[in-house]
Amino acid sequence: MRRRQFLSGLAAAAAASPVFGLFGRAVGAPLAGNARNVIIFYYPDGIPGKSQDGEGSLWTPSAPGGSVVLSPVLEGLGDDKKDCVFLNGLTMGPTDSGSHPGGAKKLLTGVDGGNGISLDRYLAGTLGAGTPHPMLYLGVQANVNNASGDKHISYVSPGVTVTPEDSPLAAYASLFGGAAPVAGTPVGPDATDVSVIDGVLDDMNALRSQLGDVEKSRLDLHLEALWEVEQRIKAPQAPVSASCDDPTVAMPFGASELYLPERFPDLLRAQIDLAVEAVACGLTRVVTIQASHHTSELIMSRFPGTPLFEPTFDMRSHQASHYGNKHDWNKKEFSSYVKQRQWWV
Repeated sequence: MRRRQFLSGLAAAAAASPVFGLFGRAVGAPLAGNARNVIIFYYPDGIPGKSQDGEGSLWTPSAPGGSVVLSPVLEGLGDDKKDCVFLNGLTMGPTDSGSHPGGAKKLLTGVDGGNGISLDRYLAGTLGAGTPHPMLYLGVQANVNNASGDKHISYVSPGVTVTPEDSPLAAYASLFGGAAPVAGTPVGPDATDVSVIDGVLDDMNALRSQLGDVEKSRLDLHLEALWEVEQRIKAPQAPVSASCDDPTVAMPFGASELYLPERFPDLLRAQIDLAVEAVACGLTRVVTIQASHHTSELIMSRFPGTPLFEPTFDMRSHQASHYGNKHDWNKKEFSSYVKQRQWWV
């Protein structure tokens, strides 16, 4: 399929009314028929594309005679390639070429500097409308070291990102219900009836009256982002059918282990399983999973039970991405980088 043909078809599908006919289905029941769902998966620090010395990409598949041949990095897809559409010829443009932060800003917005709403947020207002959670933004150590701003890829408005939920434990409670309060424990105001923003609105209005137009616009954007986070936290819990009641998701970790490198594979698997359960149970149709963040210091050589595991050697994702001008398999950074990308796939 030609790139232009695919993108035109995608645009037409987004505008087609039959998609919205699915919204009448009872929330909390397993999906049936031709469901329309989107799960966006992000991992950091790029791909081994064409080298600066002109060596061919290890990412892009080829199609001799119309039959897709997977690249070394994508070969893990195996027979699933028949269900894949591979896009080629897309670039970040001259502004963000080779830039970790620039790529993260443009990835879902398509705009330099992240100056636009991201694709997942657009889909939340269209495809996700009418579901208990218009979209889920799940992270896996995406907030490590207090990451914020352009470390995140979901933009609610131009230049304004929100924070993903890094804890599968908290995400599960939000989706499928948390523990009941202990008997006799004083219960405060209903969180769904209280707005933190409303409580300081008078102060915000007083502050706005002292600001210029540019500063007012920035303040409004930040308030909008806070409001979106608040609405996400207070999203109503959907009744679930018997098949979606108390779903089983393996979580072999505790809340204190969310940022240990060796727990990363388990955390990632849990977030992926949660995303699948949430979609299958009709709680959402749009999910973004952000694994770590750009310029990541994630030590991938500490992943036990994976081909990356080297207990006596630390190799970080960002470190490996700066392997140099050529594809030198004798260089530890390059060989580790390719193995890391293969593991992500």
